[in-house]
Amino acid sequence: MNLNSQPDKKQVAKKKFDLGKKALTNGLFLDAVNLYRESGKIYDELKMKKESFMAFYQAIMARREQYPGFLRKESEDFLRPEYLQELEEFVSNFSEFGQGEKPLYKKRYVKTKYGYLLAKTHKSQLENEYEAKSQALLTLANLVETHPDVFPGEYYQVNNVFKWRMMATQAKVKVLRATGVSLGVLAEEYKRIADMNEPPAGSTAPFSKEVMAQQANFYADSLKFVAFSKLEKRNPTISDVKAAMEYMKQALVQAGNAKVLFDQMDKAKGISYMENLRYLSFWYNIFRLRVSVVDKEFDEARVAFEAALFDARYYKDLDRESDIFPNYFADFNDLQNEALIISASRSLVVDRDARKSGEFLKQWTDQSRDRYLGSWRFNNIYIRYLAVSLLALLPSC
Repeated sequence: MNLNSQPDKKQVAKKKFDLGKKALTNGLFLDAVNLYRESGKIYDELKMKKESFMAFYQAIMARREQYPGFLRKESEDFLRPEYLQELEEFVSNFSEFGQGEKPLYKKRYVKTKYGYLLAKTHKSQLENEYEAKSQALLTLANLVETHPDVFPGEYYQVNNVFKWRMMATQAKVKVLRATGVSLGVLAEEYKRIADMNEPPAGSTAPFSKEVMAQQANFYADSLKFVAFSKLEKRNPTISDVKAAMEYMKQALVQAGNAKVLFDQMDKAKGISYMENLRYLSFWYNIFRLRVSVVDKEFDEARVAFEAALFDARYYKDLDRESDIFPNYFADFNDLQNEALIISASRSLVVDRDARKSGEFLKQWTDQSRDRYLGSWRFNNIYIRYLAVSLLALLPSC
């Protein structure tokens, strides 16, 4: 046999293809992949594009049999690099088949590209490559939208196309965040996403309800960033804290609306979303606590303190204090000791008992000295303690 002659090379390619089929039948997946790819390369040299397409397509199918957990997040096969590389090569080398007149080739090419783009979005997410993720999602949406014969029905043509375009927009915002833009700009971006996030025409429940839940969630994100933006300056005033509190309260309302919708759709989603609600609740009550103490509303301050402490304990128990601290308070212990500051303020302002107020402040300084000595907050409260102690010595007190 002359392996350089076209008829003989064609025969070798066909034989390898047939051997690949046999290996696949026998569960020899790696052998099948290699035989199909060798067959495809020979067909490609012979300019037999359709035969080459089918050989490489079968290689991909054999690889899928080898790694059935591909694109399943819980599987070790989730993003197998060799499989992903082969998908990329196939999509790149056979792009003309995506618009071909032969339905069989077109459908196989388009579905393979679909799987490749899904994998690319996951890979980009894992690598924090949000620009690449955004582009892959937009390409995916366009692919599905332009091939309704391959991807028919509401699930693909309405729900997924809408979802991917929204996810692409969110990925763009993550790119923006990485540039260090202001919190005010981020608030505007999330409001823009929320305004866009209306249930698309043709959508039905439960998808339309999920879109509404996400819309409320994006409004909550926008309001959260507005709240934090009020405290961006170096020395925010209590008026700034009050403004932050009001915006965070609105964020909490929107998040509560989202939670109700998620619960109606799927209890598991509602439980998962509780994390976001708890985070917003913590910050709202931190702001509320600070405002209430300054306004001498000590009962309100105590309620806000207990609520903030309850939320903070959740993060402490999970060893995730860094998710919420430091803020005005250095850590969980610092927040916990705020009960003494509230009692000290009440004793001085309401009970007009400087001696008792001083005792509470001394207790705070004794408990905080080892951890916070030298900090602005420690120095401020220590000076307050000295002032109240002097006041307690005056006959009128």
